[in-house]
Amino acid sequence: MLLKLLMLSLFSFFVLGCATMMQREAELPDLPPPADYKPIFITQTTDINSVSSNSIDLELSRYEINDDEKVTVFFHLIGNQNAFALNSTSPNLLKRFCGGKLITKEGEIPIEKINVKESVLKDRKPLAIAIALDHSGSMGEYRAYDCQDAVIDFIRTKSPMDLISIIKYDNNILTEVPITNNSAVAINKFKRNGLLDFGGMTAISDAIVAGIDQLSNVGKEYQKMVIVFTDGWDNSSQTSFDEVVQKAKKNNVVINAIDFGYGINEGYMEQFANQTHGIYKHIYSKEEFSPLFQDIVKRYEYYYTTQIALPEFGEYKFVLNYCIENKTLTDTITINNIPNIGDITLLNVYFDTDKFNLKSESMKAIKKVAKLMKVFPNISIEISGHTDSQNRTNDPNYNLKLSQNRADEVRKALIKEGIEDYRIVAKGYGESSPVADNNTNEGRALNRRTEFIILKK
Repeated sequence: MLLKLLMLSLFSFFVLGCATMMQREAELPDLPPPADYKPIFITQTTDINSVSSNSIDLELSRYEINDDEKVTVFFHLIGNQNAFALNSTSPNLLKRFCGGKLITKEGEIPIEKINVKESVLKDRKPLAIAIALDHSGSMGEYRAYDCQDAVIDFIRTKSPMDLISIIKYDNNILTEVPITNNSAVAINKFKRNGLLDFGGMTAISDAIVAGIDQLSNVGKEYQKMVIVFTDGWDNSSQTSFDEVVQKAKKNNVVINAIDFGYGINEGYMEQFANQTHGIYKHIYSKEEFSPLFQDIVKRYEYYYTTQIALPEFGEYKFVLNYCIENKTLTDTITINNIPNIGDITLLNVYFDTDKFNLKSESMKAIKKVAKLMKVFPNISIEISGHTDSQNRTNDPNYNLKLSQNRADEVRKALIKEGIEDYRIVAKGYGESSPVADNNTNEGRALNRRTEFIILKK
């Protein structure tokens, strides 16, 4: 009897274990896109003067936070549904950028004048791209093949100076192509084999982490990004959303997130893009795989920018206007400049050379941080002081002392604004953490800085 019970237990363990190991998602059907779905993919360029005004679209794609006041918004003028419209900043066309506004909870702030710059392709950073491809069961065999074909096309057409890594994932993660700039090597390592050895559940966060790991040792001269694609929900990751975002920010990695079809976790992927200032896309057709990958890279090669000032920390909607003939094109992007735990934010505070007394024009930034800490009473921060490498004294610790004194002065100013002293740590780092080249005037200016970091929220 005991032997029978033992055999039954072993049999049950084997069956349940196999069922767990072989757990698969059901393949999702192909469904037509929504009636109002009008996708735009940038796959080429054209001169704005050759584009009919009736076929121009305006799209705000992403933003970058520069410091505690300024944000750079990246946008695109697109002609004939797929061509980036070049040369829109020539003097006779600049007047088309006809203002905009910031929308806050308190009301609207008009922006009368928009200053616009156009990217120069030859000056763009090389890209380091890790593509994470959903190979869960819901994708289905034929969609997996189509997605793989799109990636192969992308590898073949990428710039030789760009790096690429390819990751396949379901509930398991496989880095099939380690980071390389060699297209032939990437194509050789990348397997066009459908869902072979995959087809299980979905671990989106873990796949993004694998992409960040591939990019972690890539130098600052690269624009580092993960492009993550999914058709469903994260149901098996070991890594939390917040852990992924913190790791991405620590490694200066942008997450460009793509949802496919109808079975998505609404807003989940978009938050990865929003939190890391990447691009979010929602597509519905497997025919869109190939232009989609091209579109994302093109948006980092060709773009227009405008810089706007945000009066406080908070969430804003920025509306940009583009006036042509008898109509005005508008597009809106949501901007949130409230720092998260671990975020490093540049403070616009000022000191005289080799001094640590705050100049009066610093109070705008001080009051802005104080208001943030009053709105969020659980926030605690570190004030970080940094210097360049120049030292006009015989004291080897001079820069360390100067940076500590400056950080202390900012801390004192925040306490005077009513912030409890135990919520603020001041630390001087001297010249130990440069962000630019100390051999140039421009680099030294960037290295002389004061930052604050959210320690608790």
